[in-house]
Amino acid sequence: MLELKELLRLLHDSSAIDHVAKGVYNENEVRIVGSWLAAYAANQSSVIAGICSELDRPEYFQQKNDLQPPCFIIYSNGRLTIRLVVWLPLPKRLGKTPFSYEEPHDHNFDFWTVNFFGSGYRTRLYDYNYDSVIGISNESVTLDYCGERILSPGKVMFYTRSKDVHIQYPPDELSASLNLIVQPDKTSRQYEFQFGISNQSDHIEARIKKGRFERYNAQESLFHGLVTFGNAKSRQLVLDVALHSRKDEIRAIAFEASLKYAGQSHETGYANLLATMARHDPSAYVRAKVANRIRTLPGLGPNFATAQSGDTLSMSTSGEIP
Repeated sequence: MLELKELLRLLHDSSAIDHVAKGVYNENEVRIVGSWLAAYAANQSSVIAGICSELDRPEYFQQKNDLQPPCFIIYSNGRLTIRLVVWLPLPKRLGKTPFSYEEPHDHNFDFWTVNFFGSGYRTRLYDYNYDSVIGISNESVTLDYCGERILSPGKVMFYTRSKDVHIQYPPDELSASLNLIVQPDKTSRQYEFQFGISNQSDHIEARIKKGRFERYNAQESLFHGLVTFGNAKSRQLVLDVALHSRKDEIRAIAFEASLKYAGQSHETGYANLLATMARHDPSAYVRAKVANRIRTLPGLGPNFATAQSGDTLSMSTSGEIP
């Protein structure tokens, strides 16, 4: 068995965490770290005592925990997070949503998980090619079936970010797991999936249930308000965001808000300007998202995107826009 301090020392002295953060997966390193986490999980009294000690100052209990319950953060330093997750049996009168059961999803971080107590949850596993996905809601994605596992006592599993997809099912009894999460050097995105029908048992035709765009509702409302109820200056600000934001999703939202305004105002010339700018965006996601939006905009029509496909335009945005 290991104490928390011993586990952290081993992790600090090992190269495994840095390798995983870089996307380098050494099978032996992954196995060894899993054995350390299992040894810490075996020290149940110490783990529980650590959580309970926070109750000495209840006003600070789990104050850095922004995860949905029932998760408890045991340790976090920006690179590593150790958390305890409680898995509840599901009474028939309750829905699945509060517990994220039966919802296919991936993760944008790597993590080990080990049974802490109880019989453990069942999980169905798939994998997919993250690099082939743009990230638009309802986008088709092929998942390859990898089998089912139960996180039973003594079981350790490792999930690879932006590759492994899993569906968790309620345990038969109250259970808990310990997770060791590694924040990656290079950020990626998490997706939720909706399953379709496939003729092959080892391949599933899925669709992205919640795309990258749909996670930025506040920004969407702000940009639409600025272009609809603002003036030329506020619309220029939104255009500047569309051209210069570091986030693909934010650029797409800004382009879409500006295009919607152009369509509603019948500003075909301005819409042409926006569409050409979007075609020069380095992100396939932004280009696809804007092209889809153009086809549905009032005042522009489905053929607008192809009608100006030969246009060229300087990326300068000096001066006011309509």
